[in-house]
Amino acid sequence: GYNVIEATNGKEALEFMEKETRPCLVLLDMMMPIMNGRQFLDKLMEKNILISIPVIVLSAVADPTNTAGSVGYMKKPADIDMILKMVKQYCI
Repeated sequence: GYNVIEATNGKEALEFMEKETRPCLVLLDMMMPIMNGRQFLDKLMEKNILISIPVIVLSAVADPTNTAGSVGYMKKPADIDMILKMVKQYCI
């Protein structure tokens, strides 16, 4: 029941978020081409307009040291019920 927009890398996601309606939540993988998840989080924190969008890292390499700037993280493979619970928390 949620509208989902997919980006293939962090650069594409930032460009979309600057031009289109802001999402209620970003689910972020750390391993992406062109701009990885860490670079995306760093750029997001630089942009005052976008900093209020919550980001949940969903990645096999997620840990407390590389997810600073996110509201939380889950390691892949993640439980779909837990993902939906997190989405529901931010996208009412």
